Amino acid sequence: MYKANKRAWMTGELFEEWVVAFDRKMKRQKRKVLLFVDNCPANTDVANLSATKLVFQHNQCAAAVRPGNHLRFQAAVQKATRASCVALHGTEM
Repeated sequence: MYKANKRAWMTGELFEEWVVAFDRKMKRQKRKVLLFVDNCPANTDVANLSATKLVFQHNQCAAAVRPGNHLRFQAAVQKATRASCVALHGTEM
């Protein structure tokens, strides 16, 4: 899905519409998704998602996802995944 406003900026409203549509698609496919989201001001927390969990990056994480830093990013993803599994299921995978 592609949408934009007159200035071609992402807005909170566009972001929420996209996330809700994505969540519905994942729910239809019976999938659970952990979605890492940049800390852009337009990216706000969206309530009542059933198949999607949003994880917002901290400012320090932005540097970790630059090319060449994939190992640090992979470690951060693994740590967040373990923490989410513990929070959701009480145990690691």
